[in-house]
Parts: sequence; structure tokens; C-alpha cells
Amino acid sequence: MQIIISAAVIVLSVILFRVKCVSTQIKGPINNSKRKASELPPNPSKKTAPIEALNDLNWKLIERRRQRVFKPIYNISMGIKRDTPSEHITIDEGYLERIYHRKELIAAYPDTVLGFISGGEEPVRELYSYMLTDYLPVRFPAMFQLSNNGHDFTNLVTGQIYPIQAPIDIKGALRSLGEIVEEELFLLTPSPSGHRVVAYICCFPSGFNPARLLGQNLDSIHKPVPGYEKIGPSMERYLQRLEIDKPVKRSNWTVQQHPELLDCEVNDRLKKLRTYRKSRIRYETRESPYLSKTLARLPPQTFLRSELQTLSRLPKTGAVLFTIKTYMYNICEIKEEGRGCEFAEAIEGLRKGNVPGMWEYKGAERWGGDGVQVSSQ
Repeated sequence: MQIIISAAVIVLSVILFRVKCVSTQIKGPINNSKRKASELPPNPSKKTAPIEALNDLNWKLIERRRQRVFKPIYNISMGIKRDTPSEHITIDEGYLERIYHRKELIAAYPDTVLGFISGGEEPVRELYSYMLTDYLPVRFPAMFQLSNNGHDFTNLVTGQIYPIQAPIDIKGALRSLGEIVEEELFLLTPSPSGHRVVAYICCFPSGFNPARLLGQNLDSIHKPVPGYEKIGPSMERYLQRLEIDKPVKRSNWTVQQHPELLDCEVNDRLKKLRTYRKSRIRYETRESPYLSKTLARLPPQTFLRSELQTLSRLPKTGAVLFTIKTYMYNICEIKEEGRGCEFAEAIEGLRKGNVPGMWEYKGAERWGGDGVQVSSQ
């Protein structure tokens, strides 16, 4: 199977890679870096920060965000920004379509898109209760509503009703979360070998099988990532410092050669799309408008796939919540914006930064051929 950029596998790596910024950008508690994750005291339970309500929000009128985070030179760094608890979930015009698609994928590939291991039960229950009681009906009252008796949660967009109390069936709780929000949700807890994935709902993985991450620690997940050995200890320190009510966010990008959101080998439709004809990206520089350079092998349907990612800590269990919202843009959109040259340079720049191995790791060497021209307009 052709390898494309693994947005979610590098998701934790790229988010946590740029640890040199942490001490100045995010203030944390006393440094416990010399202590094993399993020896750290549990996070105290406390009331979370108030959520800002979007009372007049009409999700059908919220345009999809344009994420253009590519740069001429690809340097591994954290690139994080402060976030607020109100921004855990984002809603836009594509909400209903994505939710219907997620339901289809959950029904078709349940063993792939959701799962948990021992130790993940309580974090899942806490996340379920928080989302359905404290967050969604407060943040988006025009879309989500609690019943008068306080027992039920209604998704006013789909018409579905869910119990407020987390079901005993943990997979059932994950399934419900996957049908309500568009974001992928990963829960991590400390272990003697470092933070590990204990539960997840991930319908839109990018180039990996999320079931294989279950139970793995960060070292195992990021072993294939070039340069990871230099920053592994710092990644653990970062997670230990993550404070309640002080979430952070970042974005990343990849090139995808098909329109499937479930980019995983289990996707039957994806198997049929692997026989694309070869194509070529060319760009013209402003200095030399006649210069063409082959950068990638791109099929007729080529997409910029970008992710909005967040990290936060749950107040009761202390588990780390990692979320991903996926955006897909046809390459024609980039070209129409007049950013074709910039995008093409960014693809070439994957091998020019502080980790040249990223070019091969992300499969960019496979993108050569004839066909598609991307140029500055």
C-alpha cells in the first residue's frame, strides 16, 4: 500500500517535537521530569473553566476553515499556541455530512475506528460526561440540548437522543462520541514506560491503523519518526506539565492522493483507488517564470490534508485528551488562491529542513510523474 504522510501518527510526534518552546510558551507546575510518569501524583479534581456559549451560531453558515500552514522549509518544531477550553470542538458547514460519514465508518469498521484497554474506562466515562453535560449543550445550545429532567442529551441536528450517564459499555460510549462530534479523540494516561494510548475514537486516520496504537507508549508510536530519539524525554516532560484548563493547539499538513477520509488499509474503497495514473506537480518561480520542476507524483484528485490538533487534560482522571479535526482541500483550491507556487515549494522543502529524513518518511519521493501543474496565478 502506498504510504502517504501519516498525519495522526506524527500527530503526537510533531505536536510534542518542538519542546524547546515549552518553557517559554507554557508555564507548568514544578518540574517532575526526573520522576517516572507512573510515580507522578494524580491530578486533583476541580471545576473546569466556564465555557463561552455561542447562542446565535448557525452551523450551516459557518464556512470551513482554510488552513494553509505549509512553509518553504519544513523544520520540526512544536508550533503550539495557547487555546481555551471553549475551543475543544469546532463546528462548521460540513458537520452533518461528516457525522453521517462517521456513522457509516463506525458500522463498517468498528474494530478499527474505536477501542480501549484496561485503564481507559474511567477516562472515557469522564470525557463522555463532560462532552454531553458540561461542554456541548453549553457551547452550542442551538445544536445540543439537555432534557428538562437532566437525564438525556439531544443532538438537535440529527435528532438522536443519548443518556447523560455514560453507558456501562465503554465501546458504546466511544461510539456515541464518534456520532456526536467530528473530532478524533485519543485518551492517554501515564505508565511506567511513559504515556500510552488507552482509548480512542478515530474515524479519519491519515495513513495508519489507529487500532495498532492502542496500548502503545509514545516511544513505540514515534519510533519511525526521523529525529525522535533526540526529543523523546522532552515529550514526556511536556505531557507531565500540561495543566487543567490550559489546553494548547497546533496544525499540520500532508499531501493525499485520494479523497478518502479513512486513509487506512481496511478501507475497501481505498484499495480500488491505489491504481492512480502518474502525474506531476510543476511550479513556476516569480524570478524564472519558465522554470518547471518536478516535485511530486500526484493523481487527478490530489488534496491538501490539514489537521487542527489540541491537547488538554481532564480534571478528574488526569488523562490527556488529544483531538484532531481534519480538513481536506482539493489542490485546485490552492491554485485558485494563487498559492500554487508556495505549495509546491513547501513539498520540495520537506527535505530541506532540520530533519531531511522527513522527505522519505512522508513518502514524498513517490510523487513524481506527469500531469498536474501547480503554479502561482
